[in-house]
Amino acid sequence: MSAWTQGFFPGLLWLLIERERLEPGTLGAGYTEQEIMHLARRYQDGFESMKRPAENHDQGFRFQLSFGR
Repeated sequence: MSAWTQGFFPGLLWLLIERERLEPGTLGAGYTEQEIMHLARRYQDGFESMKRPAENHDQGFRFQLSFGR
């Protein structure tokens, strides 16, 4: 996938982990923090190679929430 929105889903997963750390119990019983972290890394692996060089102006949308966590 190479859409400018491809970083949104893993970024949301990272935000879920952050929320769970701030407010324990918000994930519920369905998933553990480790499972969500694994999913976030799996989805961001698909476009990590696009970090450098910047291919276009969409890089901020793609990477802002997804990488560096």
